[in-house]
Amino acid sequence: MKILVDHNLRPSIFQLLIDFGFEAESAAFNSMQNFTNGKLCTEAYNLGFNCILTQEVI
Repeated sequence: MKILVDHNLRPSIFQLLIDFGFEAESAAFNSMQNFTNGKLCTEAYNLGFNCILTQEVI
């Protein structure tokens, strides 16, 4: 599963996902930290992410 971790979550969550064998990338790493929720969802889908973890309501 490919997971996008939004910039508003602690880095430890990102590392925990990797430690458990998930393919995880941060929104900041992909230059998506300032995207609106709609654009973030669209870009994540286009890049093949299966899940977005965020603290925001989408």
